[in-house]
Order: sequence, then C-alpha cells, then structure tokens
Amino acid sequence: MMILRQMYNKNIDYIAKQNKKYKAHSYSFVSTIDPTSFLRLQLKYSKGFRTPTSDEMYFTFKHPDFTILPNTDLKPEIAKTKEIAFTLHHDDWGFISTSLFKTNYKNFIDLIFKEKRSFKVGKPGSQGETLPFSLYQNINRDNASLKGIEINSKVFLGKMAKFMDGFNLSYKYTYQKGRMNGNIPMNAIQPKTMVYGLGYDHPDHKFGFDFYTTHVASKNPEDTYNMFYKEENKKDSTIKWRSKSYTILDLIGYVQPIKNLTIRAGVYNLTNRKYITWDSARSIRSFGTSNVIDQSTGLGINRFYAPGRNYKMSVQFEF
Repeated sequence: MMILRQMYNKNIDYIAKQNKKYKAHSYSFVSTIDPTSFLRLQLKYSKGFRTPTSDEMYFTFKHPDFTILPNTDLKPEIAKTKEIAFTLHHDDWGFISTSLFKTNYKNFIDLIFKEKRSFKVGKPGSQGETLPFSLYQNINRDNASLKGIEINSKVFLGKMAKFMDGFNLSYKYTYQKGRMNGNIPMNAIQPKTMVYGLGYDHPDHKFGFDFYTTHVASKNPEDTYNMFYKEENKKDSTIKWRSKSYTILDLIGYVQPIKNLTIRAGVYNLTNRKYITWDSARSIRSFGTSNVIDQSTGLGINRFYAPGRNYKMSVQFEF
C-alpha cells in the first residue's frame, strides 16, 4: 500500500506542477449585400479555437484491452471557417436560404491507436506476469477539413388561399463531409438529413402546432473510420455497425390560455419507429466491458436504439 500511495502522490505532484496556459484570438467577419429587395448575399469568415480538455491532457487508464496515455503537449485546436449564403425572401411569401461552408482545422485533437506494448502486472514488488497492452492517446492531427451545404426554407400559405392563413410549409437539408490528415473520415459528421414541416400559428399566437417529418440517410461506410482495425487484424478500416436510413414523425403544439402563460406539448416518434442514430452506433466498441455487442450476430444492439413513441410537456409563465 505504501508503494501505491507513493505512486499516486507522484502523479498528483506531476499534474499540479503543470502550468499550461493557452492564448488565441477569436473573430468573425460578416459582409451583407442586398442587391434587390428580395435577394440577400452574405459572406462570412471566422476563426475559433478549442483548448484541450483536462481529460484529453491528463486522463490515464491502464487495461490490456484499452490503455490511454496522457498528453500534456497537446496544442489548442484552431478552426477557420469560410461561408457564403444566398437568401431569397419576401415578408408575405417566406424565404429560402442556401449556405455553403468549409472549415479548416489546424492541430485537430483526435484519439488514435499508437501501438501494442508489454507490461508486467501483479502486486508491487512481486514477479508478476507480462501482458500485451493496447496503447491509445489524444494527439494533434496536422490538419482536418469539414465542408457542407445547408438549405433552409419556409413558405407562408396564406397568400395562396385565405383559408390557409397562418399555415406554413418548411424544409431543411443538411449535408457535411469531413476528413483528417488527407483522407481519414471524421466520425463525428452526421449523415445527410432532411426535415419537412407543416405548421400553423394563430394570428394572435393563442395556439399553434408543427408537424415534422425527419428523414436521415444511412451512414456511408467510406465516411467512417474504425481506429481499432489494426488491432483487430482487419484490412478494412470502416466501421461495421452503422446507422441505417430512417424516417420519424413528430407533432408539437402550444396553447396560450391567458397572457404570459404558454403550455407546450409534443408527441415524438409518432409511428414508434425502431431506429439507431449514428451517434449511438459509433459508440459501440469491439472490446471492453461497456458499449459492447456480439460482433458476429449483433446481439445486444437493441439497447442502442433511440426511444420509441415518447411525450413531452412544458409550462412557461413569464412575468
């Protein structure tokens, strides 16, 4: 116990002596041009940064299946974004906006597999035995980039027919693609998503509703990266368990019975669709004691599925 206590104290002293300071500038420029009363053009440029978290710098965990090493030399992650947006708009008819963007990263922080190394295990002072350990560590990637397109639109239907006053149709489309160090996919990128909406708002905002149909495409294998594939002795670096395409329906409404009081309620996943999101699918591990399934049969994957039909309600009082 004395030896272990000394080791813990050494670790604490080492971390306490670290005097990490980061300094960077963040800024954003926007240029807006309205060549006509219904057309708007916007050019945007921004710079941001993210400092390494304490876990990314200091966290360490030792296990034969997964040993993570600290990295106190991590540099801040720098992101520079360029964006161009076109918007057609009319106060009575609605709007449609298209945005193209690209973000370039420098020193992108990512967790990687380093190597297998043998360590002795057992009680301090004993002979013990030697076991192979898989070592992982957060590093700074030299470069990474993210590009995409987003379309957002809404049409007010009252101009078409008087009985449709207050009704609107909406549409949103999002597509992104990201790569690190040339052609390594960024797993955090979501699949292509489309959201169709039908809504209604009372002229005095006494009540209203929104009905959404959300379609998410399947995750393409070439846009995934399994950082454990070398340890698994695989030649294919794509992730095996990926999210398939799915469509869900949501109904959300509100009512304002008296001034300053708003009651909101919603029914989500109306059709009780069984599906798994990409964020849940990419959390599945091929080893360890948590977030694992049978890699051959998929047994155990059910617990990663999104909630079925569910309900939410909130009450808001403003004063």
